[in-house]
Amino acid sequence: MNAAKPKNTAVKTDTDLSVSEDDIRERAYQIYLERGGLYAPPEADWLQAEAELRSTMSKKKRQKTF
Repeated sequence: MNAAKPKNTAVKTDTDLSVSEDDIRERAYQIYLERGGLYAPPEADWLQAEAELRSTMSKKKRQKTF
């Protein structure tokens, strides 16, 4: 029996910030397009996207605490 994979999973971090894989995938694709579609390792785009999204979430979380 094949178990259905959750569609929108989240990547957890030590600081309890979570970013959905769909959001990371979308941002990584935007990075690729911004580069003009030129080749770069897809992992680099993924890691950059993840870092950007986590940074944005961290800033938003800090703004809520003040």
